[in-house]
Amino acid sequence: MEVQIISKEIVKPSFPTPDCLRIHKLSILDQMVLGSSFPIILFYSTTSSYRYEISNHLKRSLSKALTLFYPFAGRLSSCLQVDCNDDGVSYVEANVGCDISMIVEHPDTEQLKGLLPSEPDHQEGLLSVQVNYFMCDGIAISVLVKHLLGDASSLATFVKSWADVARWGHCVEGMIFDCTSLFPPMKCLDFSSVFQGNSSLFQKTVNKRFLFEGSKIADLRKKFGNGNLTRYEAVSALIWRAFMIASKQMGEKSMKNHMMVSLVDLRRRMKQGSEGDFIGNLCRSTIAHCSSHEITDYNQLAGKIHDSIQKMNDEWDDIDKMMNTTAAVVKELADEEASSTRVFAISSWCRIPFYETNFGWGKPLWVGTASTIGRQMGGIFMDTCDGQGIEAWIGLPVDYMTHLEQDSDIRQFASFTAST
Repeated sequence: MEVQIISKEIVKPSFPTPDCLRIHKLSILDQMVLGSSFPIILFYSTTSSYRYEISNHLKRSLSKALTLFYPFAGRLSSCLQVDCNDDGVSYVEANVGCDISMIVEHPDTEQLKGLLPSEPDHQEGLLSVQVNYFMCDGIAISVLVKHLLGDASSLATFVKSWADVARWGHCVEGMIFDCTSLFPPMKCLDFSSVFQGNSSLFQKTVNKRFLFEGSKIADLRKKFGNGNLTRYEAVSALIWRAFMIASKQMGEKSMKNHMMVSLVDLRRRMKQGSEGDFIGNLCRSTIAHCSSHEITDYNQLAGKIHDSIQKMNDEWDDIDKMMNTTAAVVKELADEEASSTRVFAISSWCRIPFYETNFGWGKPLWVGTASTIGRQMGGIFMDTCDGQGIEAWIGLPVDYMTHLEQDSDIRQFASFTAST
């Protein structure tokens, strides 16, 4: 698949940011993901072949959206804050030498990476956009954002607001950017250093999409006799179990314990209510533990994942408790990574409304990503287009991925393109 860049420019907010909003302070949860970024790619079938018209319309609406999302057009000035200086975001357009159906019907992570803008450093910008024009009247809009600006829910709010401006000329306002009152920042710390005790987080990984249709998830629940599991719990338990079996098959006898880290959105769980959408990182980790002799019991693994999430629902009902737990979770991950424990992490983007992003061409044909969980072993769960299934984007070292593909339960309930 050939991707040819045809233009590059900087899009700035349509109106200057007031001086009173010039400094955007980062919360401790923003600081914890300071050096990472993640993308989303939205695929559309368009009825217009006038690319010049589409291009100008997208740039004008992006400029208006950046006025509301002013930190996104700023620059990182320290580990504690963003200078909302209106320097703008990178905007790239490209021609793709194939039909959109080639990508949508047979997604390949390496091909998807070709649709992404180059990752800028902090001085070049915190967000990049690439608009890809296919040979047919199809478009893929990819957005790459520095994680310090927000999580997947925040990115979904941004792209939907941009689309609403493009479609209607305006969007819902009232976003809340300052989360430091909820999660105060700490002095400059490199949180990535807590994981340096275990080289597993820094192995080269390969990424693959495993598709679990809604009907297959229903079959999975039926097979194991637990219809009360959520989609996430059912699929994550299956993948975690296959991962642990792969670890055992590879002869990792020193790995006596396993940890399953689930990243959970706090927005629906916080008692403190506030009008507007929180923009920032409002996800926290829950941890399920498993010893090597428990690996084969699917229901027990699913129960552990369920209980770890339920514990947060029951106990993390106010901000003080969440803040008191943050340091303990980071310490536990650091301690376990330095010991004989293998960590597997999953971030669920399920129920995040990327499919509601309508620029005027209708809802996306498909929404994908070319990301997993940085350099960790784990993945990202996304909704299928019908909202019933799960697309699991998993990143593992090559040997692990080979074992995962050969797992009988994975092959029964998921569809994927086998490695060659």
